[in-house]
Amino acid sequence: FPSHDRHAQSRYIFRGMQEFIRAPFKTVEFVNGLSPEMRFRVDNLDRDMRGVLKKIAGKSDALSVVQRLAFKHIGVIQALVDYPTWLAGYYHGLDTGLSPADAVAAGDRAVRLTQMAAGPKDLAAIQRKDGLMRALTTVYSYLNLLYNRQVDIAKSFKTAKGMADYLNAFERTMFLIAIPAVAGPLVMGNGPGDDEDWRAWASLKIATYPLLGIPLVRDLASSIESGWGYKGLS
Repeated sequence: FPSHDRHAQSRYIFRGMQEFIRAPFKTVEFVNGLSPEMRFRVDNLDRDMRGVLKKIAGKSDALSVVQRLAFKHIGVIQALVDYPTWLAGYYHGLDTGLSPADAVAAGDRAVRLTQMAAGPKDLAAIQRKDGLMRALTTVYSYLNLLYNRQVDIAKSFKTAKGMADYLNAFERTMFLIAIPAVAGPLVMGNGPGDDEDWRAWASLKIATYPLLGIPLVRDLASSIESGWGYKGLS
């Protein structure tokens, strides 16, 4: 989507959500029939997940079955976002004059740029390294996306030419950083303690959340905001 056309983005996202909610299984079948990338989406959500699935392929022992079921569960949850997002990119592409094939590519691109993806072409250079860097980028696919989105928002503030542009960048900051930083811990039951000021708690969460996209720094930030000593996220 054009970064300045937030109304168009919202309109197509809601269209994709409505279609998915009305007929989820039919929608998945429709999308998978058009897009090979979405068809194998579960296998390419995360680099480390893909590695585990490759190791247990064809195995039928109890541990392998449990691991496959766990990853399937993650894939089902992720599908609630992925398929409406794909439909939004696809229908936007068709409505703006793209060919059916290019509209499919637009749907694939919408998912790659807004959700985590770990196909070989989607990995950042830092994720392709072995040794220590591989350990520091465990479960990093979404965090790499988060970092890239933050860089894009920073550029939006720098290039803003009017109040509408600033409001657009501010809205994206709220939905990408502020709300997830606070809502995530609350959902998991890790809110402020009884003797802790909620404003200070929320401020610390929001301040450290953007650092999650930087390997090693994300681990240090996690130790700071949790009040515990350093511990790697991996």
